[in-house]
Amino acid sequence: NILIELTMSCSLRQLQPSCLQRRISVFSVSSSIHKPLMTFTGQQIQHASLRCYGVRTLTQQMSKRGVLKNCRIRQPLQYLHLRQHSQSVKNNQDFEWMRNPQDSRVKAFFDRHNNNYAAFVNSIRMFSGKLVSEMSIPVDTDPVPEVFDNYSYYSKLPFNKLLPVFCRKKVGQTHGEEVLLDANNLPKFCFQSAQESESSFVSIGVIKVDPHTSQKLLMAIDTTGEENYRGFIKDLKTDVILDGEIIPSCISMDWSLDGQSIFYTVPDSLRRPYKVMQHRLGTPVSEDICLLEEYDDSFFVDLHMMKDMRFLSINLNSKTTGEVYLLDMAESNPKPILVERRQPGIEYYMEHRGDKFYIITNADGAENFKIVTAPDTNPQRSNWKDVITVENGAKIEDVDMFENYCVVYEKFEGLPRVRVISFVDNSVHFLSLPDSVCRIDPGVNQTFNSDTLRLTYSSPLTPQIVYDYDMRSRKLSTLREVVLRGMFSFNSKHYTCRRVHVESEDGAQVPMTLVHKKNLSRRRNHPVLMIGYGAYGTNVEPGFHIDKIPLLQRDWIIAIAHVRGGGELGRRWYYEGRLDKKKNTFIDFVACAKWMIEEGYSRPELMAAEGSSAGGFLMGWIANNYPWLFRALIMKVPFVDVLSTMLDRSLPLTIHEYEEWGDARQPAVYETLRTLSPFDNLSAQQYPHMLVTTALNDPRVPFWGPAKYVAKLEQIVAGNTNATDGTVSTASSATEHDEPRMLLLKIDTDAGHFGNGDVHMQKAVEYAFLFKALGLKMK
Repeated sequence: NILIELTMSCSLRQLQPSCLQRRISVFSVSSSIHKPLMTFTGQQIQHASLRCYGVRTLTQQMSKRGVLKNCRIRQPLQYLHLRQHSQSVKNNQDFEWMRNPQDSRVKAFFDRHNNNYAAFVNSIRMFSGKLVSEMSIPVDTDPVPEVFDNYSYYSKLPFNKLLPVFCRKKVGQTHGEEVLLDANNLPKFCFQSAQESESSFVSIGVIKVDPHTSQKLLMAIDTTGEENYRGFIKDLKTDVILDGEIIPSCISMDWSLDGQSIFYTVPDSLRRPYKVMQHRLGTPVSEDICLLEEYDDSFFVDLHMMKDMRFLSINLNSKTTGEVYLLDMAESNPKPILVERRQPGIEYYMEHRGDKFYIITNADGAENFKIVTAPDTNPQRSNWKDVITVENGAKIEDVDMFENYCVVYEKFEGLPRVRVISFVDNSVHFLSLPDSVCRIDPGVNQTFNSDTLRLTYSSPLTPQIVYDYDMRSRKLSTLREVVLRGMFSFNSKHYTCRRVHVESEDGAQVPMTLVHKKNLSRRRNHPVLMIGYGAYGTNVEPGFHIDKIPLLQRDWIIAIAHVRGGGELGRRWYYEGRLDKKKNTFIDFVACAKWMIEEGYSRPELMAAEGSSAGGFLMGWIANNYPWLFRALIMKVPFVDVLSTMLDRSLPLTIHEYEEWGDARQPAVYETLRTLSPFDNLSAQQYPHMLVTTALNDPRVPFWGPAKYVAKLEQIVAGNTNATDGTVSTASSATEHDEPRMLLLKIDTDAGHFGNGDVHMQKAVEYAFLFKALGLKMK
């Protein structure tokens, strides 16, 4: 009943005693407590044989040295012998130097490409400036406050500022605005260095007022883009941040009910939130109490305060499995209470009302989730009772719990649906939405005993409308409707938005959202921008994006392909686009593109596509396998170095994402990823025009992935596969008669995965790139 877990954080090529982060954890398999019986770290397990022995031999060596005695060793996972795939290994070794941003060659590579990008931006500045002016249409967007505990809370974006200002007023007052936090003017000690303070990057991860006095503000702030937040507490009476209460590293945070403690999660060396801590105000952070630690590297830890504030849930989740512990907020020093031990493939999430828990789960074969109840005195699975199940074609996405109502956000046949359940009379009804192809965003809705639901509606042709829905009278009231005005005003009556279904290669019916002018001709003369993602079960929501207006006004068609791997059609749709079925994502996108051509809307010379992050994987595969289908690709922070990333367990997300992409140490998975990985399958052919972006501080897609991709593509284009210093030119083409194609790389040196700076300007440059690539007039 003993399991020995060895954790080593390093790359395969750096297996040296001096660089290892080592931990031996000994678990009791039969114990109900997921905590090691003993742990050995650091110098306790350092020895010369680390350099050359595998896990089994290493553990035997430790037994001889007295670190571990009389233990039976469990056979470790079979490792793939990389020497069998020497070409793939060589490809990565050739570009290994690009992982070090301090390497002079990397700096030269960055400078050259950023200079090229700047030159391009300068060459299209007149047109991009025109696009920016059209995206910056004046809008009426007065803030719509939400009331909580006698205050009206709201945020606003000042003119010519990039970050919000968080404010409040006492209910009933028209004057006396109190600024809680101005993200544009943070105190210097919120930054960890002078260099950070000169950067424009700021991300607010948490902002919460204490529930006891409403006079203290809890904040989590990231100033690098690395998603490593620091926690601060601000005294709202004195407008001073308490320097003795700074949490040096955290992810999620919340208050205790008495406002005297905060609970927070701590990231490990791979930025995985793995530990829950309790900090009591007025005590040193070094004395904070550890409430729970998660030792499985595939699980992330998150905190969720239930709306009635009776319990704080500690959610431990992998991509497909969940486990929940509860902290009773009635106690000043609560201890975690396990609800139901994790079982592979079973997920559950909890809310509380009265004396019951309401649990969203996929247990008992409820693939698209159901809602069950359990008594709060005994919430184990044996006491779960079904209260809401959904019909075929429906999926539960979220729940908003009120004292007298339960609001269920769903997808039905890929479109949003809002169900309202009354606990007063046990009635059930659905909200009537203005259009079926739309996006619904719940409001904060923090007041538990309210009968009013706040939500925001938008569609590709309708700017955001903020509604209050009276769940008792079933009346929908408009609080704010964004109105576009000025010389570039947009008349949605001249456009259409519709959902079509395209048959994929294997017969699957793929939803696609189309937005374009009415009465378009079908002479294959319209430029098309296709958008795709297809990963993690994430929905690509058809909401309003003001930056798309300049394209629509110039007769472009916007096409959103809701391919497998996304979550629009439920969990089965997601499962059909991950692991060994990942290729379905790609063939779905190809089918949608071919449909646009076959239906007479466009032709390959006028087709462009865009994908970000995992959507960049899709773009990279398209570039390798269907380079003729699109004239131009925009690949933002693209996941293109797939194989080497999934082999590198020292990266933040590799282990966590085994359930999405597979463990590449296993031969079958390795071979699948090798055949799909965009970097590993670049070849001597004519590629589309490409605009690629990356960010130096990106913890999700490391900068060297897109950089290696561009460097290798440059080599192929130049016909020089021996140069590995990234200095080759893209001026020549793959063959003598091929037309040279643009290959632009933008490296953001002071931001992370989600970017930074003027979004409209970035979009204007991207669209100008598309116009130039497609040979369209810039007017």
